[in-house]
Amino acid sequence: MFCSIKYKKIPAKTFLTSINVSFVKRLHDAKSKNDSILIVVLIDVIGMLFLLFTDAIPGYWTLLGILILIFSTIVAMLGRDRKIGVLGAYALSLLLSPLIGLIMTLSSTKLIDEEYQEKMLDIAENKTAASSIADQLYKLNELRIQGVLSDEEFTIQKERLLNS
Repeated sequence: MFCSIKYKKIPAKTFLTSINVSFVKRLHDAKSKNDSILIVVLIDVIGMLFLLFTDAIPGYWTLLGILILIFSTIVAMLGRDRKIGVLGAYALSLLLSPLIGLIMTLSSTKLIDEEYQEKMLDIAENKTAASSIADQLYKLNELRIQGVLSDEEFTIQKERLLNS
């Protein structure tokens, strides 16, 4: 099968393979959200150019393909601040459908919410550690009042708790 790109015929497999190799290398090197967005936009531009300038696909399907690429890009931008990420949202919306990709992206947790939950767990753990030290000091004081511990033993144990 050949793709005629404005008066020049090249094998479709060669065209797609050369595009895929360069983008796969770029996907592995994507370290930030901006790189991911750039990758999505480049894939869209190449996909749209391929759809517009090839004679292999009828006009209706070309328009449908362009709309799917645009909607998938919107879904990818929604995934930017979510756990699924830009590339995950984009891949889901292209492979399954943009609507399913949108649902999966919106059901993914926001990164801000995860950070907030982690901070709240850290605060809760610190409070329990502080309350457990206070409880242990209270118990040591009870033992000192009952006469089980001497004042010297009480101060030694208290210093151990406060220093740990």
